[in-house]
Amino acid sequence: MSFNKIKGQTLAVSRLKGILENDRVPASLLFTGLEGIGKALTAKAFAKALNCASVEADACGRCSSCLRIEENNYPDLFCVEPGKEGGAIKIDTVRRLKKWLSFKPYESVWRVAIIRRAHLLTHEASNALLKTLEEPPENALFILTAIDAARLLPTIVSRCQTVNFVPLDPGVAFDILVSDYGMKDEDARFVSALAGGSLREAARWSGLKILEEKNRIIDLFLKAVSTDYIDDAEMDLSKEELSRRLDLYESWYRDILITKLSGEKSGLINQDREKEIVLAGKGLSIENIIGSLKAIDRARRFMEQNANRKIAVACMFSDLRESVF
Repeated sequence: MSFNKIKGQTLAVSRLKGILENDRVPASLLFTGLEGIGKALTAKAFAKALNCASVEADACGRCSSCLRIEENNYPDLFCVEPGKEGGAIKIDTVRRLKKWLSFKPYESVWRVAIIRRAHLLTHEASNALLKTLEEPPENALFILTAIDAARLLPTIVSRCQTVNFVPLDPGVAFDILVSDYGMKDEDARFVSALAGGSLREAARWSGLKILEEKNRIIDLFLKAVSTDYIDDAEMDLSKEELSRRLDLYESWYRDILITKLSGEKSGLINQDREKEIVLAGKGLSIENIIGSLKAIDRARRFMEQNANRKIAVACMFSDLRESVF
């Protein structure tokens, strides 16, 4: 992966190329923005360009260092990944990183440490990393990626040059989903609209009969809202699956709100159910719709706080019925 293959991040890539062209590489960079918009890919592309045999401000993709960095098999590259299911980055991982940094570069001028999802560093790990950032080894570069700088210690942020990444334009996401994920046009169009500019969110739908699956979920959801019946399976979802469904529930009321406020239909996420959405809007007030969106948002926040998911789902449906009826 080189800079010219990073899609939808023109400003961020331009700034990073400028750093290389002017030979003003800082000790640490912080890439901020949604998950799944290219921060990690760009971090690796920067590491390649920094150590590439080419004199250009981009990686050639063919030399030994480029090929091995791509495979995470380069002695002067250290990648930190959080555990599964949003697991924290603990202090032992930072200690291993500090030990690695204590050795001289094996074959390149620069040693690059990429810390993905740095907002998941524990307090102890953050403090340990801060000490290293305050006195970084010579020719060592740290690249941190995070959803939001506000989720990191302010003292860590102050030690980094921040590069902001933007949500992917739906058209860019559509092209990637079709070319790289092999999605059908109608599926990619729906998923790119639903994902809000994040390919990580879009990837949740990979391998599914997408429109069929999303309509099945919406039908179950509408039945649960309009009755007191909730299928047992709806009460026992994994965190990943519940997050995917909350996105769908939110898209339903978001579409109703758009048609209610503007009558505009071209921007609907669920375009295949336009008539139902317009009809649903006629029976709901703006307050009803906003109340429903708030109920879904509360369930999402409970889930992110690792609350009991069954209770969160039950409370959400109870709140939705109050908003609707």
